[in-house]
Amino acid sequence: MNNRSRLLRALLGPVGLAAAVVALFFAVNGTYRWALTDPGYVGDKSGAGTPISTIALSPDEQQILDRKNALVAEFMGVLAGHVAQEQYDRDYHDFLGTVVPDPERRATLEAPSGPRDAYYNNIPTPPPTGLPAIPHLEPAPTSPPATPTAAAIDYRSAWGAGLPVSRVSANIDSEHVFLPDAVTQDAGSVLGVISNRQAGKEADRLALVSMKTHSAHVLRTLPSSDMTITGAAVSDYWIVWLESVRDNGDEYKWALYTVPLQGGEPKRLGGSVPAEEQACAGCGSQRILLRIEQASVLWETVTSSSRPPSSHTVLFRTDLASGSTEQIGEGQPIPLSLSANERIEVRQVDSTRQVVWDKQLNRLVLLGSNTAGISAVPVVNGNGLMWEDWQSPKPLPTDESTGDTPLPEGGTINVIDTRLLPK
Repeated sequence: MNNRSRLLRALLGPVGLAAAVVALFFAVNGTYRWALTDPGYVGDKSGAGTPISTIALSPDEQQILDRKNALVAEFMGVLAGHVAQEQYDRDYHDFLGTVVPDPERRATLEAPSGPRDAYYNNIPTPPPTGLPAIPHLEPAPTSPPATPTAAAIDYRSAWGAGLPVSRVSANIDSEHVFLPDAVTQDAGSVLGVISNRQAGKEADRLALVSMKTHSAHVLRTLPSSDMTITGAAVSDYWIVWLESVRDNGDEYKWALYTVPLQGGEPKRLGGSVPAEEQACAGCGSQRILLRIEQASVLWETVTSSSRPPSSHTVLFRTDLASGSTEQIGEGQPIPLSLSANERIEVRQVDSTRQVVWDKQLNRLVLLGSNTAGISAVPVVNGNGLMWEDWQSPKPLPTDESTGDTPLPEGGTINVIDTRLLPK
């Protein structure tokens, strides 16, 4: 995952982590086209992609392409359980009405089952191994869902203009930006990655930034510039993260690390071995950090292949003190749950927007200045609530030699101790 990929993850939250590549087929004028989550390529049914930057699109074509990409994001929301199937069906029907005028031909493209059913029903059942199925992981109990008529209000109006909010700039200097991943449970620090805006120029650094002093404590400098942090979490005692090198969707080199929150040397809990660190052709693998549970961490490996079974997931639990790992189940991927605590929870209101539901006020609360889009992605951990305001970053030119787009200037990282919210 390069810098551009990590920015997408930071902006889209759980939707951006759902899968490495997802494609939808649309029959348009007798040919098939791919609509990828990475809008950098489109292609015909041969699968050979062409950079969009070399294609002169008409305004109508660009509008169709934009609607395709928006539909892909909504598709991912359905798979992750954050977007209603009915809303996706309506949007898909409207889209087909735009690009396929013939009603009979359009009807053949509207499958009776939605993306969730089509996705899971086409995954062959793997042979039995004797291991139990992956247990169903229930999120923390939450209040009943908000009604569609519930009006969302700005956090200053909901909680008062005088509420203490700790802030720190995501811009470290002219070359580096801090990309937040998690907030500590006491709302005192933010865990994230210090990255050069130009991909591949230097190795990323995992750091803990104090919201009081704004000082950054570097926990680990990654061993190479092509390695990235693919997931990080923090509990009241532990910090855990995954780091990997990816090639064509295959995380062929990876490691799981931990370090005590109060300090110490990072400890490698597991990972790939040098003899096996070669990218796989026609297959792929991904590790996903799910959550820390007391003194252990839950994580999963998702493997995919062009041959059956097309996708398979194995769930693991690793003891953070001893480093021992046990395989506790297998089956389908576990959707990433939205974060919550006793007072608030994160809600996915559509494919690109997340807001906070205040259980006591019984209202939706907007964070950040851009209330209509992707500027604020809330993260809740313990008593900490974190979000980042992106000040309408200007796109930077793509490096034609590498295909990477430099990270734009960051915004402001905001943290609230939810114990201070008005009763």
